[in-house]
Amino acid sequence: MTALIALMSIGKGTWAHAIRLIESPEFERAIILTNSFGKEKYTAPKKASVVELDLRKEAKELKEDMKIALKPLIVDEMEVAISIVSGTGIEHSALIAALFESGVGFRIVISTSEEVQYL
Repeated sequence: MTALIALMSIGKGTWAHAIRLIESPEFERAIILTNSFGKEKYTAPKKASVVELDLRKEAKELKEDMKIALKPLIVDEMEVAISIVSGTGIEHSALIAALFESGVGFRIVISTSEEVQYL
């Protein structure tokens, strides 16, 4: 099973990119990391878990919050793809560090107009 972890934060047009990935049949599950605004404004499909975080926190604290939030959502046999088109460098760094420290391998994914591409 491949799960997508997608940041849905700031950046003009980045939500549309994340939504294309979340709704793609490529992923059986999606985990959406967002803030209170994102949780309120985006209606996630049934295959998605929405995790509300305080994305204004400092990087180390945000990393720890992400580790705690992701732990029950990721199982050992799961393949993980991450989308970091949306968000800030601090958010991206916190997510990557949280996954590394948790021992979770991942691939970075983007959506083009034609397909889902792994980088």
